[in-house]
Amino acid sequence: MFARISLCALLCLSVPATAQDQGPDAELVDALFDAAGFEANLANLREAALSEWQGTGDGLYPEAIPAAWTVAMEAATDPAQIAADFRRGFLTVPFSPEDMETAIAALQTPFGHRLTEIGQTISTRLAEVENLQGAFAGAELTNDPRVIAADRVLDLRGSIETHFAFLRASEQAYYLGLNDAPLEQTDRPASVADDLNAYMSEWEAYFEDIQDDVTLSYRQMFFLVTDGFTSDEVEDWVTRAEQPWAQALEDAFQAGFREAYTQSMYRLGQAVAAGHAPAEEDGG
Repeated sequence: MFARISLCALLCLSVPATAQDQGPDAELVDALFDAAGFEANLANLREAALSEWQGTGDGLYPEAIPAAWTVAMEAATDPAQIAADFRRGFLTVPFSPEDMETAIAALQTPFGHRLTEIGQTISTRLAEVENLQGAFAGAELTNDPRVIAADRVLDLRGSIETHFAFLRASEQAYYLGLNDAPLEQTDRPASVADDLNAYMSEWEAYFEDIQDDVTLSYRQMFFLVTDGFTSDEVEDWVTRAEQPWAQALEDAFQAGFREAYTQSMYRLGQAVAAGHAPAEEDGG
């Protein structure tokens, strides 16, 4: 389960959705989603989740994974459901039509296209780049403007806090799905609440252990984003992150991403419970 922590770090910039009668003008929201390239990010999310969850199946069924498991995994990551969940979460964040229009215009510039493309391919870039840690460490020693810019954008976006909030929400959702407990219920039975607290306390201890490593990974990743940028482009990247429309877009994206992944984790927990029960009975 711990391998899941890498997913939201890799999918940090750019999930499709169809027009729905809620929130801001649906066509404007659709145009924003299209300009931000959310569809490619959804595909990345689903591919990563399916790959990781297949590994969970390997652990439960070391000899042969039942076909029902694969079906359950695909159902847990149904693209249409993820799109609906993402849009619902995205629309919970205040985002004025004026800021949306500004965001669309900025995203459609050559620099905006470049940043979107980087966000969609960041996992590949991280896998292919050699000596990233050494390059970052060397740049850090000299107060390289790229390091300063990366730390500034990281702070503006609140990425570390967002990351751990995402992990807490997704792990809690997984546990509740695994134990057939309602996801949205606030007044839980004492037995469920106590067990959930015990489960999450173990994760909290783990989160504390990885805090420094996650922070460093984010700093390195944001440093990598600016690879090949001119000094003016590095400055433009920070200036862009400071804009109200960019902060609204980031907050809304993270809310949508968290909702989509939380719901998927809940369905995953349900699938694990349903798929593993027969094996437990047979083994008894």
